[in-house]
Amino acid sequence: MPTCSKHLRQGDPKPDINPNHYTLFGNRICPFVERVRYTLQYHGIEFDSIHIALDAKPDWFLEISPTGKVPLFLTNDGQMIVESDVIMRFVDKMKGEKTSLLSVCGEEDFQKACELSSELSGTIHPVAFRGHTGKDAEEAILNACLKINSAIKGTYLAGPKLSLADLVMFPFVDRLEVALSVLKGTDPSEVEEFKPNDPTGKQWPVLLEYLLRMRELPFVAQVRTSAQAKARIAATIRSGHPDWDM
Repeated sequence: MPTCSKHLRQGDPKPDINPNHYTLFGNRICPFVERVRYTLQYHGIEFDSIHIALDAKPDWFLEISPTGKVPLFLTNDGQMIVESDVIMRFVDKMKGEKTSLLSVCGEEDFQKACELSSELSGTIHPVAFRGHTGKDAEEAILNACLKINSAIKGTYLAGPKLSLADLVMFPFVDRLEVALSVLKGTDPSEVEEFKPNDPTGKQWPVLLEYLLRMRELPFVAQVRTSAQAKARIAATIRSGHPDWDM
């Protein structure tokens, strides 16, 4: 899985793109990209990864993707696919129905997970990446967490088995420490990941157990970025000088 180790930005030359490979254009801490990366990782699909600096996208990338959105997925037969949920569906079908994670949860639960993750993102992003704080911000995150806490149907979001609903949701839940650390005024270097029975999650214990369970899955652990690393990068974004490669 060849990867451009640094995030490419305006002025950087276009990397070699192998037309016979799958290629994912993304960003290290973008949750929409992580959704796709986890799906590829789960299914064991080899792909090339090219990181894009979202604050200074290269001209050659904008020529490939006029909207400038990541993730962008190039297939080995020349298709260009955008929108994370669409890419996830495409990848999930690549090895047939027997291995499909969407078939586990069904379309209704998948869409519900998309909606819940969007609601959570709307509360976390302003805090983690723009520095919004205050009681209203804290309550908004709590309410989103309580909603997900009530929606979890079993070991996983849609029941006893892992499904595509989990992969669409998890990257957003995985940002909770980052946002909560901003609300508490914790230095990014001191951000710690939740532990079992962590008092921070006492109002959403089912969600806390779910989050820790997802982090332990081998295919997640292999590509996941730690909470502290996310917090450090988020701090540079809030400062107005993003450092995607720190």
